Amino acid sequence: DLQGRCDVGQQQALEANSDCWQEKLDTAVKFEKDYGERRLEETLAKVNQAAGSEKEAAVAAAREEERETAKGQLADLEKKMTGEREAEVERLNQVKREALAELEGKLRVEMEKR
Repeated sequence: DLQGRCDVGQQQALEANSDCWQEKLDTAVKFEKDYGERRLEETLAKVNQAAGSEKEAAVAAAREEERETAKGQLADLEKKMTGEREAEVERLNQVKREALAELEGKLRVEMEKR
């Protein structure tokens, strides 16, 4: 009879405390879930920040590469234009010499006629 009453008392105590334990368990699960979500958000923020830094570095490197490419292209263009300019000056000088030679020839003919 004593054992029966102990078992009944224990059963009643378990039932009375099970609601309290369930609340504590729910609170602990909620806390762990909130903590896990917060840590996930913090980790994602760190990853995004690191990715942003890497992206900025990549953009800066690409801009520097573009700048160097543009400098090279400009140097090539200046070299080409200088060569073309020199060739054109030489061609014009040749045309001038030919025109002068032609005029001198005409002048000689005129002088000889006189």
